[in-house]
Amino acid sequence: MRRLLLIAAVYTASAALAACSSTTATPPAAAALPSGAHQTCTSTLAAWLHGPGGSALHSALTAGSAMGNALESGSLTRVAGAAPGLNSAASRADSQLPPACADHGSAYQIGMHDWMVGASDARDGNLKGTSSKIATGARVIDAVAVLQRLSPTLLKGLSRQVAIPTESAVPAPAVTTAAPSAEPAATTAAPPTEPAAAPTQAAATPAGCYPISDEGTCYEPGEYCRDDDHGTSGVAGDGEAITCEDNDGWRWEPA
Repeated sequence: MRRLLLIAAVYTASAALAACSSTTATPPAAAALPSGAHQTCTSTLAAWLHGPGGSALHSALTAGSAMGNALESGSLTRVAGAAPGLNSAASRADSQLPPACADHGSAYQIGMHDWMVGASDARDGNLKGTSSKIATGARVIDAVAVLQRLSPTLLKGLSRQVAIPTESAVPAPAVTTAAPSAEPAATTAAPPTEPAAAPTQAAATPAGCYPISDEGTCYEPGEYCRDDDHGTSGVAGDGEAITCEDNDGWRWEPA
């Protein structure tokens, strides 16, 4: 509904602005300008509205509305996802300012700067900061009578700071408390496995003999030796010195 109101307001605002020049004589800004200057400002503002400036304003208000919805959900993921669009739209609007005659205090630019800061806060996970900046920027823009007429309902809605749901802060402590409970279990399970492996490993290694066969046993005289052992000497399992010699095939023979 907000987007429908926004689109209708942006693309019909030129008619309202033209009517303003002839029917609203009471606002101070209009009374301060000569008739010719007022008509020129109205024409210039209408041209801005139907050009890149109006398109940029439409995008900024749409992005601001999307951020407002994300803030109401309290979802950090949704808020962070809406941040790039808001920053891009506000930056574009900041480069397409309305005529100075319609915005003497540069409220439009100030408001867009607030929204860019709000987008930065959203990327950092500062939901309260984002909510504050969106509301502040909308109020600044809404204070300019001519700009306020472009989309009064949406601007009024964005001017109210969103109350951040407390649930959005719950996930962080939950992760912190779950980690310590897992660590003691892993620490207590490790000690029993290490002592049990030590005796088995020591028993499998014969003492005093070398080299050791691929099966982890001592060589005995008469056994075939490996290619890498040709010509080398060693000690058999009974402590006898042995040499790998070519005796009808390479075998371990008594030295």
